[in-house]
Amino acid sequence: MTFPTLDPKDPDAEVYYEWDFSNWLAAGETISSYSFPDFPAALTNEGDSETGGIVQMKISGGVDGESYDLTCRIVTNTPQTEDRTFTLPVQET
Repeated sequence: MTFPTLDPKDPDAEVYYEWDFSNWLAAGETISSYSFPDFPAALTNEGDSETGGIVQMKISGGVDGESYDLTCRIVTNTPQTEDRTFTLPVQET
């Protein structure tokens, strides 16, 4: 499966990334929990949070020349489950 690809991240950089579910959520629906299934061992989650339907994570690490599929899975208060995935290439700059 092909996912949206982000701009390359330097292996030494610590960068914030977002998964935006705000337009997908129905009126009054909120995110009850979120997780990052199969998070790559070569990357480090430096911290994450959720506000207003947007999940944010600060990511560091990665191997130069590799690409990683990053998935955020949410469960809502209704309850529904939704995944969003993007590909993060890592490239020395």
